[in-house]
Amino acid sequence: MFCVYGVSLAKCRKAAIKKVNDLRGDDAPNNANDWEVKVAELQQDLFEKAKPTSISGELSMPSSVDEYIAQAKKLPDQFRNLKGMKKVPVLDAEGGGNDHQSWSPQISMATYVA
Repeated sequence: MFCVYGVSLAKCRKAAIKKVNDLRGDDAPNNANDWEVKVAELQQDLFEKAKPTSISGELSMPSSVDEYIAQAKKLPDQFRNLKGMKKVPVLDAEGGGNDHQSWSPQISMATYVA
């Protein structure tokens, strides 16, 4: 399985809304305009500082990763640090596999083209 890792402005907005809604007391926004300003400020701050996460969900083909990244690049300032990832089994200390899998950077799409 494959996916696209990166930082999405939409995911940052969801996190910002959750944090602003949790504010209480003097920190809480007083009206809708204050709420929107706080969300926008926190969203931008999160977008600049967030670590890349899976933004595409699982994709079945490596070519889908390139297509997703190409489409995402058409939306200016909505994504950053986009890269393809591949799910690989995690090996234990003896080099044996277990049932756990993790995401590993995808080196090149040419690796998967026959």
